[in-house]
Amino acid sequence: MKHELRLKAGERWDVSATGQYIGYVSGAGEIEIEIDGEPHHLDVNEVYQSNDQFRNFTVRNATNATGDFVIKTGLGKLYMAGDGQLTEVLGIRETVKTQMLNPEDIHAPIVEKLGALMSSVFNIRQITETLKTQITNVVNIREITETLKTQITGVVNIREITETLSTEEQPASSLATSQKTFSAGESFTIQANENRRDITILAAEENTGVVTVGGIPLNSGEYITFNNFTGVVPCMAVAADNILITEVIK
Repeated sequence: MKHELRLKAGERWDVSATGQYIGYVSGAGEIEIEIDGEPHHLDVNEVYQSNDQFRNFTVRNATNATGDFVIKTGLGKLYMAGDGQLTEVLGIRETVKTQMLNPEDIHAPIVEKLGALMSSVFNIRQITETLKTQITNVVNIREITETLKTQITGVVNIREITETLSTEEQPASSLATSQKTFSAGESFTIQANENRRDITILAAEENTGVVTVGGIPLNSGEYITFNNFTGVVPCMAVAADNILITEVIK
């Protein structure tokens, strides 16, 4: 869901919305979001992501100027075009790949890289998914999480990483890709698939309008992933645009 409001410097905005992410689409500068009494700071194109659902939060204009602010909220996981946070988190992969050449040495380089990335706003699911992608069947997961617990206590809830890694499904067997070309104003439903594990829908780069996927508006180049989801996904396009669909098959 998209939310827009004009805020004076320091002014607060109480938002009622159920979701797992808050994407900062545009605005005059840095904002502060407060969820359950805990503040988080976001710049434009950054995303706050939670494994738990929130029902309301507060946005504060942290700049010294009046401006118009636009945010997105919803369930699932949002990747925004130009999101610097995503680029940083993916940087873990190269560190992990390098260190897995010597799987018994899991200390300083991996832990230091994670610690550097966990400074303020981060996406815990991106970190854990990056780790499990690179180290499945290669090293002892428990050994890594115990090392992280020792090195970065107080920076992040290590239990979230441990539980995510320990309960993760085995790698999927294949991918199914497809494309939908809309007529202006057309609605379309991606059918349920019991063999699906995850599904990612990308709004094509050449799109001229907004495509709504599962109730979430996506601009060109933006995409959304629904994890462990086998149900239908309703879609609608304002213009004659395209979406690219990738399903991870169990």
